[in-house]
Amino acid sequence: MTAIMLACLKNNFGIVKHLRQCGHTIKPSHRAECACEDCRIERKKGENMRSRERRLCAMRCLCSEAHLLQEGTEDPILESIMLSRELEKCQDVEKEVAEKYEILRLSLSKVPTELLAECTSDDQVEKILKNPLGSSSECSISLPRLRLALDMHNKECTSGNDP
Repeated sequence: MTAIMLACLKNNFGIVKHLRQCGHTIKPSHRAECACEDCRIERKKGENMRSRERRLCAMRCLCSEAHLLQEGTEDPILESIMLSRELEKCQDVEKEVAEKYEILRLSLSKVPTELLAECTSDDQVEKILKNPLGSSSECSISLPRLRLALDMHNKECTSGNDP
């Protein structure tokens, strides 16, 4: 575990900011179904449980608000929606820890709604929801970010209500 990972797990914004300014990053783990040479070697050694825990830890770090809401995170709403989708995939593949991924996904799904709640005007909300980044190219609706949230099964973002 790296220093930035520990800071993310503790949700320490100041330390995460400092470490990111020093060039520290969180390297996403390979998926369980990855067929790269390193992952095949780990599977042969029987290190599936260690790999599973590393993946889960990396996802917890990537999903922490201290990581997502830092200056330099280009689009925390898009990032949280995409991470939510990745967590769904992890749930499907890693049944042994699916419940942990679900808890993480539910927590993460609140981030877009919380960020929208911080907007001080309807114009700010509209600007965010009209952002086409991350939407499919054939999306022609007036609020593509809302469509993306629907496509990614982010009910909290689309309803604005607590689950």
